[in-house]
Amino acid sequence: MLSIMVLHFNNVKLTQACLDSLKTQEIPIPFEVMVVDNGSEVRFPDAHRLRMNVGNIGGQNECFKEAVYDWVLFISNDVTLNKDCVINLWKYRNLPRASQIQPVSDNWGMDYRWPGYGENRKSYVSHKTPVTPSIIYLMNKQVWKMAGRFDETLPGAYEDVDMGLKLKELGFQNYVIQDATANHVGNATLRYSKKDKWRFREARKMVIEKHYGGLDKLSRLL
Repeated sequence: MLSIMVLHFNNVKLTQACLDSLKTQEIPIPFEVMVVDNGSEVRFPDAHRLRMNVGNIGGQNECFKEAVYDWVLFISNDVTLNKDCVINLWKYRNLPRASQIQPVSDNWGMDYRWPGYGENRKSYVSHKTPVTPSIIYLMNKQVWKMAGRFDETLPGAYEDVDMGLKLKELGFQNYVIQDATANHVGNATLRYSKKDKWRFREARKMVIEKHYGGLDKLSRLL
């Protein structure tokens, strides 16, 4: 059974397009669809309403907390799903040590590259990926708990890199599924401020401090 959780922030038109694309999906199992409104100024009707904006990191955790079923399909509201996306993700849930399973989109699967945030996959090289960008993915709730959830102490960035590293340390594997596809508008709900360079730099530093040591840590910090 599957919980499909859509994280809404302000843009009702995008969220409605996401939900409309879900209506076209063949889903052969019991499922629920819930919209989690992340403290929006522009609310989405009948959504689970958070009293304040907890950011994308807290929003993802809230989606997992509210999900009824163990398997959770997290979707950012700036994503629409192509035909058979859900069923093709679902059939791969039993891949070896599967943790996060993601469809192909314009922002899918990342390789680590330091210094820097990550390097997007430009073509389909392997169905395994170190980092699953936080736009759309299928994940078991128990794995999310085992990994300690998404780290809300990070200043609004790098939670997907952090999660990828935690899952790797636990012996799990992230996957990108070529025959499941989606479209991503690309941070359509974000409005960047002058503080963002500092925010990303600090988040990156925190992730390095958490997961690396010795000369490896020093070289990455430099």
